[in-house]
Amino acid sequence: MAYAWFADGVDKIGATASATYVYLVPFFGILSGVLLLDESIGLSFVIGFVLILIGVKLSQQSSNEAVA
Repeated sequence: MAYAWFADGVDKIGATASATYVYLVPFFGILSGVLLLDESIGLSFVIGFVLILIGVKLSQQSSNEAVA
């Protein structure tokens, strides 16, 4: 099911843009651990998540500029 959604996303926004979202997988894995297994979130998680978001945003901007 997830693969089908990812393939649909690749069709809609392109391979380069959709590939950057792969970097969000660890965030959702940790978030699932927090919600389902009562794991705790540390400062390193927050810092890492912010850095990942910045990287994805920068990748999206450069991808959009290349297309335009």
